[in-house]
Amino acid sequence: MTPWRKEVYKAITSSPIGGKVLDLGGSRQSGYHELLKGVERFDIVNLDPETEPDYHFDLESVFLLPDDSYDGILCLNILEHIYNYRGFLSECHRVLKRNGTLIVAVPFLVQVHPSPRDYFRYTNEALMKILTEAGFHHISIQSIGSGVGLALAQIFYNALKFSLLRLIAEWKGRFFDAVVSLIKEESFLSKKYYPLGYVVTAQK
Repeated sequence: MTPWRKEVYKAITSSPIGGKVLDLGGSRQSGYHELLKGVERFDIVNLDPETEPDYHFDLESVFLLPDDSYDGILCLNILEHIYNYRGFLSECHRVLKRNGTLIVAVPFLVQVHPSPRDYFRYTNEALMKILTEAGFHHISIQSIGSGVGLALAQIFYNALKFSLLRLIAEWKGRFFDAVVSLIKEESFLSKKYYPLGYVVTAQK
């Protein structure tokens, strides 16, 4: 598992999401559903039948779902693949119940990964702006990672090929970042400047 995915799973474990949740682009085989203890039911939207989706429609278009129908929405590693992000976030807002929670995980220092397209990398400032424009409030944005060391381990993850080499690179990266943080917590080498990505929590 990549450093990015490990850090995202760790971050969402404490996410304030529960009840009936819509998982956009998710899968029943991904292993993160059990991390979210307050969820009573997951409905999955995906075009791939192997993910065992409940709904099968294009996330670039109008969601085939009624207004105010979900307590929460999960959007993990999806937003970068959506060209019409304004329409997408507007639809998320529409199908959420009042005070419903949106959880977004979006990569930043991660290689291009078409699925089938890869359009964007968002900064925390961009995420705050586009979510505010979509009508969300109480927006919290968490930088994911530990600094430049882990960012380099993530960038080289696929190139290293072998699991042992990947683990060594990750350990070294985390160790380097820990040493740097002891010297100066908010240095220019920290996750503030070298995030693997962001996990965002927002309310309707």
